[in-house]
Amino acid sequence: MNLFNHRNHIVSVLVLAAVATMMPHWPGCSRTIIKASFQVHDGDTRKPLTRAIVTHEETEIAAATDSNGYCDIPYLKPGKQTVTVTHEGYLSESFSFVLESQDTARQSFALYQNEPRTIIGLVTDAENGQPLAGATISIPEASLSALTQSDGTYILARVPHGHRELRINCPGYITRFGFVPANGSETTEVSFSLDDTTHAGALEGTVIDAETNGPLPDANVTLESLKMATTDLNGQYLIRGIPAGEYQVTASCDGYDPRTIPFRVVKGWTVTVDFKLSRRTGP
Repeated sequence: MNLFNHRNHIVSVLVLAAVATMMPHWPGCSRTIIKASFQVHDGDTRKPLTRAIVTHEETEIAAATDSNGYCDIPYLKPGKQTVTVTHEGYLSESFSFVLESQDTARQSFALYQNEPRTIIGLVTDAENGQPLAGATISIPEASLSALTQSDGTYILARVPHGHRELRINCPGYITRFGFVPANGSETTEVSFSLDDTTHAGALEGTVIDAETNGPLPDANVTLESLKMATTDLNGQYLIRGIPAGEYQVTASCDGYDPRTIPFRVVKGWTVTVDFKLSRRTGP
């Protein structure tokens, strides 16, 4: 077994970006080099995790946390960063964040125990309540899937702990997304009702910085429990296959305060909802 084959308690990671002017510059880069300090905790007990390994993907620099759960990774240039955090007994997770030369970035994320669980549920037609056979329930990131039976029920076994996205597909129906709770029991029930494709509309828009009006890539746009999209390099997003009705859509991005806007979907129409997010000033 791998020494760092990671299991499943929540781990919080606090990223503190500090300017390190004494460090050398990257070749061809005139901006300040940054040292990032990480604090790793068990999310259930809030106790620091010793000897957790934090690896920066681009530089391949790795550091182990001390007895207080801290470690540093130096020689980082400003911009988007991705690190992988591992610890014995926990599932490894990747975490992306943005470092700016004179800002402090704070972000938390979770690791979970490696003990699998079972997801069960029922898939029905949203209009008449009849069970839907042959629908596919999948967790793409874990390469797991199951089909509903004639009574609309499904069993998805050996699901890793953690906050997992479920995708539900059925021919003639709008694809729906849902989530498995992070800290569910050994058997967790998650059921869905699907709308047929004749009731579909779409949502599009742009997410920008409220101060600079610059686009915010990698922002998450969440449409209640139905769907989620990530903005592209131009800060644009598109969500298709939304049942007609009234919704709340939320845009969030690392380092910014989230914003929620109500809107209405009409079948056959594409609705535009744009967001301006303000930088987070508090912790």
